[in-house]
Amino acid sequence: MIKNLIICCGFFLICSCTTGSITFQNLYTSIKPLVNPDRSIPQRYDDSFPYSYASVRVGRGQIIYVVLSQVDGSTLRWISSDGFEIKTINGKVVSSDGFDKNLVYKEINKDLELNNKNLEERIITVYSNDHDPFETRISLYRVTKDSLIEERFHSSEIKWSGKNKFYLDDNGKVVRSINYVNPLMPKVEMQFYKLHASQ
Repeated sequence: MIKNLIICCGFFLICSCTTGSITFQNLYTSIKPLVNPDRSIPQRYDDSFPYSYASVRVGRGQIIYVVLSQVDGSTLRWISSDGFEIKTINGKVVSSDGFDKNLVYKEINKDLELNNKNLEERIITVYSNDHDPFETRISLYRVTKDSLIEERFHSSEIKWSGKNKFYLDDNGKVVRSINYVNPLMPKVEMQFYKLHASQ
């Protein structure tokens, strides 16, 4: 039975590729962004682009670009042309909106800056398209290793823990970050360009 199923699937694949309805080239073109996402920077973000911007990639998904639209102390607000909004402090995602799953820190202030090493019992709101928002407590513990800050987080209420990473340049500014913003979502990787003074 299984042998017959394998033979039928192989026959279907060969017929599809020879009739032209599906070719290996078309199939590769369709899945290429998933296998090898384009990491090149769009032409509009050349040296003459006047604003700070960042690339954002969720898991192995496509890269989107966000532009710095507002600065409030150390909190930077980034928006994309298709409705994504992210707020960061030193590259740490403290609020997101537009993903399938999101989070917001209840108090977004200087306490969240990366030079504060141990933050216990912060309250975050977790929400998604599939469930109503709910609050939970989270603890953060940070360790600096050369040009990398690792932030371990833990929420016992929802049994969620992990490690965020922040990569620094020679001036101590975050140029790349890896954040986990929701327990049901893969990592969010951001690469920052034309760094703002509050980065």
